[in-house]
Amino acid sequence: MPLQQGLRHLQAAFASFWAKRAKYPTFKSRKRSRQSAAYTRSAFRYRDGRLTLAKMDQPLDIRWSRPPPEGAQPSTVTVSRDAAGRWFVSLLCETTIAPLSPTDRAVGLDAGLTSLVTLSTGEKVTNPRPERRDRRRLARAQRNLARTQKGSNNRARARMKVARVHAVIVDRRRDHLHKLTTRLVRENPNDRDRGPDRAEHGP
Repeated sequence: MPLQQGLRHLQAAFASFWAKRAKYPTFKSRKRSRQSAAYTRSAFRYRDGRLTLAKMDQPLDIRWSRPPPEGAQPSTVTVSRDAAGRWFVSLLCETTIAPLSPTDRAVGLDAGLTSLVTLSTGEKVTNPRPERRDRRRLARAQRNLARTQKGSNNRARARMKVARVHAVIVDRRRDHLHKLTTRLVRENPNDRDRGPDRAEHGP
């Protein structure tokens, strides 16, 4: 079943290429790209929060980041592995999202250099505090990687260590942005943003 999904993705990539919406499809790097396999409804069993893929006797040992919607019946399951060697499972489900109550409140956002964003209310949102420490860890891991011999086991381990530090930085930044945008949308459903290029150069 994952092979069939891979062929569908390849067909969609070539369709976008012939329609001049994308470049010619190329092979992904196993070291840098996110490896994934998609399973349709006939290739997995989902019951009471337990997921079993085709040709498996036991359900997967999963720690859910959040509980799936109550009574959800996934139509597609995607299993992926990132460059840091971590495995993920995502479920495609249909659910009803309650709309936010209308309000006249609005806030402006301006992306900055010294801070992440500045709100029209005067609030300045900074970057995550531990990021500077993580940057030092990343630089140290990259120096260790540069000193290893290409093709050696030490280089493979050093590359994995660099990928894990990258993953920590990306996860922390993504979590920070998700929490910020969720708060702003809930407090001000009419948000508008102004990028630095538009602010400086105009239309």
